[in-house]
Amino acid sequence: MAELRGDVAIMSLADLLQHLANNQGAGTLTITQSQMQKCIHISPDGMRLLATSTRKTSSLGEILIRTRKITRAQLDALLLEQQKTGKRLGELVSRQGIVTKADIETALREQAQEEIYDLFSWTEAKFEFNDGPEPARPKDFPLADVIVDASPTSVMLEAARRADELTVIRKVLHDESMIPIRTTKPFTPDKLGLSPDLLAAIYKEINGRVGISEVIRLSLYPRFEAMRAVFVLATKGFIKILDREGATMVHLKAETTRLTAPKPGQAAAPRSPYAVPAGQRRSVLLLGDMLKYRQALAALLREAGYQVLEETAAQAMTLLAENRRIDCAILDVGLATADEYQFVSWLAENSNAPVVVLSGDASKDAALAAVQKGARAYVVKPFTRDSMLRTLSGVFQASHSSSAIRTPPKP
Repeated sequence: MAELRGDVAIMSLADLLQHLANNQGAGTLTITQSQMQKCIHISPDGMRLLATSTRKTSSLGEILIRTRKITRAQLDALLLEQQKTGKRLGELVSRQGIVTKADIETALREQAQEEIYDLFSWTEAKFEFNDGPEPARPKDFPLADVIVDASPTSVMLEAARRADELTVIRKVLHDESMIPIRTTKPFTPDKLGLSPDLLAAIYKEINGRVGISEVIRLSLYPRFEAMRAVFVLATKGFIKILDREGATMVHLKAETTRLTAPKPGQAAAPRSPYAVPAGQRRSVLLLGDMLKYRQALAALLREAGYQVLEETAAQAMTLLAENRRIDCAILDVGLATADEYQFVSWLAENSNAPVVVLSGDASKDAALAAVQKGARAYVVKPFTRDSMLRTLSGVFQASHSSSAIRTPPKP
């Protein structure tokens, strides 16, 4: 495959990445939409963002402030020195010993990841992929110095998650000029399914005068994470959303994606070292309301040799009542607008099969709550293909043998 060209309206980026993963090659992908262009080198080791005509992420300095590596006063002084010397900000803070090189790499990696995921919002773009080694990196583009340790399959999975969640979020936050205001409900950032630090940062910027887009900018968090936080605060009743005139209250109601038939399976990708061994085929019940994400994860598991059953969480009881044999149940809690672990206890009580919970909440309290409800493993999104398969391999090794779902008791 020397060269591949096309239009994302005909071949989506998700399908393109799946195609590249199946061919296991290395090359440079250039995507163009109107006056915008991004260039990414893809290899088995990961991805590098080589160039972008537009920057959609927080600056390095803003990320370092948000992660409490530097103060605003330190950043102002560093920017003044940068103007005098012409050196990169990362080089200045690293040489002065203010932050470590690892801190700089982490911040740059966040920027590169967000720029790559931004591509999946491009709907009228054209792409060109050329086989070959990585070209020379531009010296004035620091993001090219970090590698995003993610396979095309992993990127596709995270892109599907974001697409599903943004569809739900935009039914509530359909206009970013709308103004969020605080309600009288006492703000408690814990146990809401998202990072308490993120929620606190968003809540802090809500003053009843600025719109959603400005709240997101001031928070210094990546746009996707910030949008999720505003959504959760609204649906949990900590804030209300006004229209642009500041008069009409917008009715808030969280919705879930309806189940439709999954797409036909894709061609098999190269096998992971954690794939199911030949002759040991196992069945996995995948429960979740985010359709695209569930389908992408199901495709990943099928590529690894698992037999996958898909269903919404609400239909879990109907499926289990059929007494189907499964070896593991995976529950994706999605945006956690309800009791995110309401099915974990039920699954554990009605099945000998281990339960694995997928969540976007990286807090120890959330993981502990899931385990206390009966989960065997807790996986934080986003994750890589191999980390997911490694988790399942460990769960099965601990279980020693396959289990059968017991017929749930009649109400």
